[in-house]
Amino acid sequence: MKKIELNLATVQSREELHKLLAKTFSFPEFYGNNFDAFWDCINDPDLSVMLEELHIYGISQLEQTLQGEKPKLISCLLEYQEENPEWKFFIY
Repeated sequence: MKKIELNLATVQSREELHKLLAKTFSFPEFYGNNFDAFWDCINDPDLSVMLEELHIYGISQLEQTLQGEKPKLISCLLEYQEENPEWKFFIY
């Protein structure tokens, strides 16, 4: 099983969050650093790496630090999973 691991435990700002997302998913340099751009990138196989599974760590820390970002991230991932039922993500 090919998986991506995303550790959000040390993220302290929206800028850090989007830098980490861009690095983790191999987004292009022109990534817009917002969740509209995140959605566009994860849905275009030429703009991102979406392996079979995503394992997310530190989501509770993200929720404490950047309260509004967790629901946006989870919403995008749930929608992606609906459109790609073979893809899974896990939150720890």
